[in-house]
Amino acid sequence: MSLEEKIFQDANDLLGDPIKDWEFFGIEFNDDSPHLLYYPEEGKIAISLSLEAKNNEVQYVFQLAHELCHLFYPSIEFPSLKKSEMLVINEGISTYFSIKTTSSVYKNEEYLLKNLKNNSNNYYQAFKLVDQLIKIDLNSIKKLRLQQARLNYLKKNDFQNAQLALDSELIDSLLKPFQ
Repeated sequence: MSLEEKIFQDANDLLGDPIKDWEFFGIEFNDDSPHLLYYPEEGKIAISLSLEAKNNEVQYVFQLAHELCHLFYPSIEFPSLKKSEMLVINEGISTYFSIKTTSSVYKNEEYLLKNLKNNSNNYYQAFKLVDQLIKIDLNSIKKLRLQQARLNYLKKNDFQNAQLALDSELIDSLLKPFQ
């Protein structure tokens, strides 16, 4: 099994099955920050990683793991091209998965978290909230996705319907727009 296949399988174990309205066709490298690259004319989607990830294995794994999570529930629907607002839970899950995946390969979680906190505190805060959620219930993400497959559409009652015993403050924090 290749590293990419292992990362996909691990994401599937954490998140459940991906939404398949877009056809995934590969990984690209661009002079930009990592993101999903949509090709609406063809209904295709790619993972776009930074040029740094092309020559830096740690960045490659970190960025790939992060964007792969977004691929499971893209923020743009096909064919309508309706775009949803990014929620803290969405970026938090992607960040959580990228930290855990990268640290499982390179044994560098403490370094990654310190770097994240110092350079991208909004992602660090989202990570911490999702870490709390997963510590309460390891299957929480799959349970929530059974209620709403696209995480950006989650509502407070989806947490109750998923039978997750969380305090209201945590739910409210997870459902805030990501900034």
